[in-house]
Amino acid sequence: MPANLLSVNGVLKSLFDPASVTAPRSTGYKKIEIGKPLVARYRRIFVKWGDKTESDQELMISTHVKTTEEKSGAAEAINYYNPEAEFSEGEFHLSDFGAQHYGHELCYYTKSYLGESIRLTTRIMELDSLEDETIKAIQGGLSTVAGLPSFASFLPYAALASAGITVFQKIVDLFNKDDVILPGHDLDLHFNQANTRHLQSGRIVCISDPEAGEDVSEGQFINNYGLTFDNRLVCVDSNVEYKKSTYFVLQLNCEPNRLYENFDYFQSTAELLAQTNRGGDPREFVDTIISMAKAFNDVDAVRQIEDLALDISDPEAKTEAQEKIRALAKHITPDIRMLYQDRLKEILPSTNSP
Repeated sequence: MPANLLSVNGVLKSLFDPASVTAPRSTGYKKIEIGKPLVARYRRIFVKWGDKTESDQELMISTHVKTTEEKSGAAEAINYYNPEAEFSEGEFHLSDFGAQHYGHELCYYTKSYLGESIRLTTRIMELDSLEDETIKAIQGGLSTVAGLPSFASFLPYAALASAGITVFQKIVDLFNKDDVILPGHDLDLHFNQANTRHLQSGRIVCISDPEAGEDVSEGQFINNYGLTFDNRLVCVDSNVEYKKSTYFVLQLNCEPNRLYENFDYFQSTAELLAQTNRGGDPREFVDTIISMAKAFNDVDAVRQIEDLALDISDPEAKTEAQEKIRALAKHITPDIRMLYQDRLKEILPSTNSP
């Protein structure tokens, strides 16, 4: 089984143990709370790929994130793409994304967390021997979402505009291939639920099984390894980095970032795009669906607020209901919030704003 462990100032602990007074969270991190922002980002990725002898590989690292209790998969965000990733003795290190190749550290962001479970899957793919035209189409499509990671669903539409229908189909087929280095490392994090991996701020190190087939043990890492300040997984006795299998470090924290606030809308748009083969101008189509996603978000937030308003009359449920209503109100677009503000004041009489 793969291992997923929390680092508390470099000491590895089980994610089943919540951070508390007796087991403090890492220095500089804030407690995750309902109504506060939540960000998840990559800090380091180490790729172990057997005895690969070629130095340059077409490498893509992507993430699926799901926060709703649905059976369907979430949209795939692309975090790194490099048609000439440099491997040395079957190893690749990514700590600084730099500016030469496409890279974005963000996995997930919400400006107002609602207490939902966060489920992540990380994939690492080799894109085997792509033609120059396809590479150019991918690179062009990866620049379409400024300030946010691009989504795999956007790429065929960008290709359709720049390189035509033949490249469109090649990119669609590309994401159904099995040329994977890490087929999918799963991490489910839950808020205030017993006997689960707890969603809490700090660094989480995710370690895949070695290629030889042996399982990794969370216990062996807790007792023998630590996480350095620069996000390397090392043996505590020798300070030698762990290199038996692929591992990566995620950072979760409660911190605002206005540049990330459209993440939810773009993710919803990508999921819709994956279900259609409509042509036309991809930029116009994406803008249209983003507008639709914002409108749906407003309607859904108001619906949830009205459902929670029914609980305010219950003394035991009142505090939690009002906390979630304030969190939901932050998701509503400014125009709709202005129209709805009188109702919010009625539901939340103790405050003038959400």
